[in-house]
Amino acid sequence: MERKDFIDSDSRLKKALQMSMLLSLSIVLQIAESFIVIPFFLPGIKLGLANIVTIVILYIYGIREAFKVGVMRVVISGILRSGLGINFLFSLNGMMLSVLVSGFLKKTGKFSVIGVSIAGANFHIIAQIVTASFIYRTRLLFISYLPYMLLVTLITGSITGYLAGEVLKRTDFESF
Repeated sequence: MERKDFIDSDSRLKKALQMSMLLSLSIVLQIAESFIVIPFFLPGIKLGLANIVTIVILYIYGIREAFKVGVMRVVISGILRSGLGINFLFSLNGMMLSVLVSGFLKKTGKFSVIGVSIAGANFHIIAQIVTASFIYRTRLLFISYLPYMLLVTLITGSITGYLAGEVLKRTDFESF
């Protein structure tokens, strides 16, 4: 084997190990967050702590890796926490649309990490409400629930975006 093959093998192994650790962290954050009750008048409000990891992966490795880790996180967390029922569908659809929109906005270079995070949080909840409206066959969720949830996602998206930005600033992923 040539030296180049060893270097390529080492970098692929390093990336796989980093992705595994980040996936594990995102699963722990998602499960831990499910035990946090936010006393608010809207059910289903979460901070989106696992999305910090998704944003970090998006900025370090790109949309493809963020999407892969996001899907694995939702599936594994769903299996460990509550099964693959309706909540799983809400989470999966929200994550997929969120990562796609976040990846697109990041690629434009016109948005900060916080801006990308807010947009991701907004589209996450939009996908969840669309899914719920489809399952329950009602448009009432759009009228009654979406405006409030979009306001909440401004706050939660700002928090997760800020934290993701701090992780990106303070962590040397090359030596990680």
